Amino acid sequence: MGQAGSEAATSAVSVSVGRQIGRPRGRKTGKKIRRAQAQAKILEYRALGLPVGDIAKVADLSVSRVKQILKQFEPTFAKLKEIEGYRDVRQELLTATELQLLESVNDPEKLAAATLRDSAYAFDVLYKTGRLERGQSTSNNAVQQIAVRSSAPDFTD
Repeated sequence: MGQAGSEAATSAVSVSVGRQIGRPRGRKTGKKIRRAQAQAKILEYRALGLPVGDIAKVADLSVSRVKQILKQFEPTFAKLKEIEGYRDVRQELLTATELQLLESVNDPEKLAAATLRDSAYAFDVLYKTGRLERGQSTSNNAVQQIAVRSSAPDFTD
């Protein structure tokens, strides 16, 4: 048993010698962050319409690597026009959905089936939304103003 114990101690020492002190095992967070930042820049340049060759030069990567990165985000780029179109009508869509939900909330059958908790929550949301629409606060926080007069002399003569 003495020999087995010394072999384990020797292997533990040899494993820990090659490891840098203070750096967690298996974590390469700095590398991951730099990679994510590089990918974000590549996507930004592509969204601006730059050709892949120019992006590769700016990012100091091969054209094939830039294409590989862009391929991962192809579905997102395909939807850019949809997203821009959505932004143009977003407010109207939200208002229409809001109206549809309000009609649903006022349905007598649904009101009868709602629990007390559901009704109280719906009331709270509608009440706060109404206050926001009227420009009023949505929470009851007391705010006090304290006027502090300066003891400096008045130089407005």
